[in-house]
Amino acid sequence: MLINITGQAFIDKDIYIDGYRFINCYFEKCRLKTLRGTFEFHSCSLIMCQPVFSHEALKSVQFYFIGPNQYPKALDAFKPNKSGNDVFSIGIGASF
Repeated sequence: MLINITGQAFIDKDIYIDGYRFINCYFEKCRLKTLRGTFEFHSCSLIMCQPVFSHEALKSVQFYFIGPNQYPKALDAFKPNKSGNDVFSIGIGASF
């Protein structure tokens, strides 16, 4: 169950976003940190914010980019380790 935060402004803050549902909130120059990816944003503004992923949350992002149509779109930090067309590794220390 997520805790609702509505109509708040966050400027130049480090915010752990897991466990929260942000509704109509404003974020500027914030570092939005997630450990597990258990959050929601609804009608929010993000201005010059930086997402910060734990290793657990990063695995979900890498998993999203395993598809051939998605892999080329990912920044290097978000790409799973790939070897060939159908072989990939995801996780800490995962390699070919």
